[in-house]
Amino acid sequence: MTVVGTLVAAVGVVGMTAAAAVLTGLAATLVIPDIRIWPPGDDDRLRNAYLACSRTFFVCLLVAGALGFGGAEVPAAARVAGGVLAVVAFWTLARADLGEANTRRRADGLVTEGTYGYSRNPQVVGFVGLFVGYALATAAPVAGVLAALGVAWMVASVFVEEPWLREQYGAAYETYRRSVPRFVGVRTLRRVLARD
Repeated sequence: MTVVGTLVAAVGVVGMTAAAAVLTGLAATLVIPDIRIWPPGDDDRLRNAYLACSRTFFVCLLVAGALGFGGAEVPAAARVAGGVLAVVAFWTLARADLGEANTRRRADGLVTEGTYGYSRNPQVVGFVGLFVGYALATAAPVAGVLAALGVAWMVASVFVEEPWLREQYGAAYETYRRSVPRFVGVRTLRRVLARD
């Protein structure tokens, strides 16, 4: 194995470990509701552990894509589509900020405007698009594996967060939940097309 191959493998193991740690915590939260790693709340140790895992994962994904660039047979059209998807996803993420208070479970208010008027989870939609798009664009096998774990992580976080949202916002969240799709859907497309 080459030095680059060894480095890509090591980066993959570190990234997979970070994702597995978060996925384990999310699964524990689903099974034991008193354990809540997401949203992190005011427990700085928990928040810092989550941030350490997520930042480590993101760096590993980027490095795996860069070092493993072109390592898999992916058609050029799919790679271009992946690049476009990654750019659109990054744009979505840039517009989907909840603010620190809501991210830390301080209930600064239910956000239903902006990108949250099209999807209840635009950050998740953005991250999923970014992970998948980057993996396709780089055609890097380890980045593909990490992207799959990242998608699982993002989707699991939604199911962990929803009970807290119901508890925190009650009827307002239920009304919002009925009118805006969890991710994207027909209602999202209708809203986009109806914009002035």
